[in-house]
Amino acid sequence: MMNRKPVPAWARIGLSRWIAASLLAAVLVTAVLVAALVERYALQQAERHAAQSLTQVAWQMRDQLDRGMAARYKDMLLLAGQETLVESADPAAIRALLERVKLNFPDYAWLGYCRPDGTVVAALSGLLEGQNVSARPWFSGAGKGPYVGDVHPAVLLEKLLPRQQEPWRFVDIAVPVRRGGEVQAILGAHLSWEWARELRRDLLSPTSEVYRIEVFIVRKDGQVLLGPPGFEGRTLQQPGLRAARAGQAADGMETWGSDGEFATAYVPTRGHAGYPGLGWTVVVRQPVSVALADFHQLRREIALASGAACLLALLLAPLVGRRLARPLTRLTRSLGRRAGEALPRIEPAGGYREAALLSDALLEMRDSVARHAEQLQALNESLERRVAERTAELAQREEDLRAIIEHAREAFIRMDPKGCVLEWNRHAEELFGWSRTEVIGRELAELIIPPAMRERHRRGMARFLSSGEGAIINQRIEVPALRRDGREMLVELVVGVTRLGPHLSFNAFLHNIEERRRAEQALRDSRETLRAVADNLPALVALVDTELRYRFTNRTYQDWYGEAPEALIGKHMSELLGQDMVARLQPQIDRALAGERVVFEAEGRAGHEQRHLHVTFVPQQGEGGQVLGFFLVVLDITERKQRELSLAQQARHDALTGLPNRRFLMELLPQAMARCGRTGAPLALLFLDLNGFKEVNDAHGHQAGDLLLKEVAQRLRAVLRKGDTVARLAGDEFVILLEPVPGGRHSAQQVVEKVHAALREPVALAPGVQVAVSASVGLSVYQPGDASTPEKLLSGADAAMYADKRASRAARDSGFGATLV
Repeated sequence: MMNRKPVPAWARIGLSRWIAASLLAAVLVTAVLVAALVERYALQQAERHAAQSLTQVAWQMRDQLDRGMAARYKDMLLLAGQETLVESADPAAIRALLERVKLNFPDYAWLGYCRPDGTVVAALSGLLEGQNVSARPWFSGAGKGPYVGDVHPAVLLEKLLPRQQEPWRFVDIAVPVRRGGEVQAILGAHLSWEWARELRRDLLSPTSEVYRIEVFIVRKDGQVLLGPPGFEGRTLQQPGLRAARAGQAADGMETWGSDGEFATAYVPTRGHAGYPGLGWTVVVRQPVSVALADFHQLRREIALASGAACLLALLLAPLVGRRLARPLTRLTRSLGRRAGEALPRIEPAGGYREAALLSDALLEMRDSVARHAEQLQALNESLERRVAERTAELAQREEDLRAIIEHAREAFIRMDPKGCVLEWNRHAEELFGWSRTEVIGRELAELIIPPAMRERHRRGMARFLSSGEGAIINQRIEVPALRRDGREMLVELVVGVTRLGPHLSFNAFLHNIEERRRAEQALRDSRETLRAVADNLPALVALVDTELRYRFTNRTYQDWYGEAPEALIGKHMSELLGQDMVARLQPQIDRALAGERVVFEAEGRAGHEQRHLHVTFVPQQGEGGQVLGFFLVVLDITERKQRELSLAQQARHDALTGLPNRRFLMELLPQAMARCGRTGAPLALLFLDLNGFKEVNDAHGHQAGDLLLKEVAQRLRAVLRKGDTVARLAGDEFVILLEPVPGGRHSAQQVVEKVHAALREPVALAPGVQVAVSASVGLSVYQPGDASTPEKLLSGADAAMYADKRASRAARDSGFGATLV
């Protein structure tokens, strides 16, 4: 019999006890987890509810503060407009009005009516009358507009007002009293800070004792304006004030120094109904012990419930464990009563489904052991047969591999660990000049390795055999090799290692790369020549593939775009030119990729410059005629374009006034008449000739005449719409094209009146010299469908102008002709 290892004590514990312990542990862990989760969730809800409740109190206090201040602010604005204050100068009448205001709104500690120099004319109870208050901030602030000052202690009135428990503190409100737009007096008021205390008492009186809620009003700088005893005048540094100063409400649990931890809410005041606000923050706090009292009660109840559940589990777990383990206990007892038999006699077990399945499985396993033994014998016989077949197959594959190596296009050499040749194929014979029979068994180093490299070769093999590390193993390298005739050549070498059990061999594949090297050098020389030519061209030269990625760029790209040619390789055109530019070039790119040579001009930005470009796309085609991409050549023709535009501008515009000339007008008129035919709206042509221009030239010289023509051109532009055109034909003749004129002649006549009105104003030619000129205007209207030409339309306007000139000579009282002013 086999010697059994000693069983540890814990392994002898029965299944029923394990089940009881597991149930008890599961109940305990579940109770702890559920209690922890419920406590965490309840704490979050309690903190959120406490913060929301305090925020509601803060909002109510904020709204009452803002509305109270807004009401007093509005009272002062209305009071400043009272007739008694605006019209009356009687101090008694003003004082009576202020006393009535005090009766209706007792929160005013002082109301005063002051002259602009700061002297108090009338005030409540005559306080401060005759004194000068111009140095007070509320007086100087009200001189610029309605003023609201922050809470401050009484200065002049502290000894004049009745004594009270708390020192007098005021909020200042002052407004200017205006008459005819001028400030004739300043109306000032000191609002007692006691009204804010009353607001707080009214808000908290039902709950302050029970819930211990405290309210603070804090100024912008953190100073407490209103708060519990001992806090007023102190500066708060609580974190939530930063959010309130930024205009955001905030809440949370905060530590208030030695006072302990409080649930705290911050709400900034915002002003109301015209009252701008003073940047106060309402802070409401409540001790955490009070705010979270319900949570602490819930936690105690959860602890009691969890303890009761664990106690109940402790009582029930042993009973459940014995009941669940009973079928398995009977099954293990039957397994232990084998009585020397090879396999135990297993009795079916019941009680629950899993125990029955286990006993059935053990019975089936007993019955299958014999079948498995028979199958194992058959499997051994089949395996021996397959090994014999596989051995024959491997022998055939080895023969096939030998034939492949023999006819390979590369030289193949196999060596043993000593470096002696084991295999030498036909291509090795052709490459090195040694036959296979001559080299088998000889050291490879003596045959093909140059003498200067043989010792390094032997050291490398020794290092690999000792450590398993080889610098060239499974690497493709280029090395010199020696032919039988003593000539060296450059070969590409790959060395691999084959292990068959304890046996090791080296396999080397070699081929001559001298011809390839010569071709590569020729290709490099050709590319360098092409690069030198392309880099010295004053144009962008590039090769772009079908995915619009750069495959070649010349040095001009660096000059234009600041991008090195090497950095652009592989980049998409849009990364350099932008999506919009590539989208505009897409039609030409598609034509080039379709095999067409494309030449066009375009505008684009290169670096920080806008350029005019002459672009050529030449398709790159492969051996089969397929398009692989396209070459692009881009020339900068900006200077040439600018010269062309300058010449065109000079040819079509008047040099003196910058207006379009006759040539421009005669090009524009046919287009305008065509648009008129399409839209169905008429157009009008005004022909203007200045009256008195010759007299200006004769009296003041041609320089003055030029100044007059420039001013007339500017005034004509000013009276026209954006789509209208004014042109200078020659001398003092101008033509205005109105397009369109839906009202026909009537609308055009209105423009004529605007022209007369614009020219009626005198023109300053020199210091002390002004002239006024008029114009004779001829009007010609073109209706859609008229059988007219641009020349006839212009001739008609010219004739109408001369008719107007003849009529104006007889009777025009508006000062036609040049007039010195």
